Parts: sequence; C-alpha cells; structure tokens
Amino acid sequence: MNCDHQREVTELKRSHQMQLLDALEEARLKHEQIETGIPGELHAGSRVHHRRS
Repeated sequence: MNCDHQREVTELKRSHQMQLLDALEEARLKHEQIETGIPGELHAGSRVHHRRS
C-alpha cells in the first residue's frame, strides 16, 4: 500500500466510525425517550422487549 492509499483508508475508517457513533447516539436517545415514556406515543405492548430478566 502506498502512503496516499493508507491515508485514504484511515480517513474512510475514521469517517465510518463517526457515522456509527452518531447512529448509536441517535438510537440511545430514542431508547431513552421510550424508556422515560413520552405520553401519547406508547401503547400497551411496546415496552415488553425492553424489560430485563
């Protein structure tokens, strides 16, 4: 691999990692909103899969 190619691969990995972290943060925030219970947006069975055994 030449230097330019290594730099490009490194930048792509960094970019992909940032996208994954952004998606993870967005999912965490959505989950938090569901857990705290937004009135009117939840229905009876929606929390079943969130319970811990």
